[in-house]
Amino acid sequence: MAIDISGGLSEQQEIAIPLGTQPVSSLIICTGKAALDLSSPERNYFFSIGPSLSRNQFLRAISSAGFATLAIDTPPLPPMPEGASGSMGTPGGRQSCAIESIDADWDDELNRVRVRLEITESQGGMSPAPQITTVSYTVHIVAEA
Repeated sequence: MAIDISGGLSEQQEIAIPLGTQPVSSLIICTGKAALDLSSPERNYFFSIGPSLSRNQFLRAISSAGFATLAIDTPPLPPMPEGASGSMGTPGGRQSCAIESIDADWDDELNRVRVRLEITESQGGMSPAPQITTVSYTVHIVAEA
């Protein structure tokens, strides 16, 4: 089940309509940041963007996303022993996080474009897994004017 994060968006929209006398398509560019809900183990999210469009107006959407904020909680290092020099080091391991997929399509219930986002986070050894707390997104929507 995906988590709706529509309330945590900061969105900007631009609409480009080509000049001419014939009905043509318009390009709607939506960019912004989406804050992720980390209180659930679920890492599938969705949010709605852009203007209200009918099914006949919506033609296509192309989306991309990138990390905007990563957070890694690390345990405190033990104090250095008396007279020691150098570094105590940290527990080894590989951490990773990825945006597995992003997709944008018309939502017939809201008559808006719905963006679906799937992320993964993993850890190795004793090191904590990084958490993606915010993603940046860009969605290009082609619609009939």
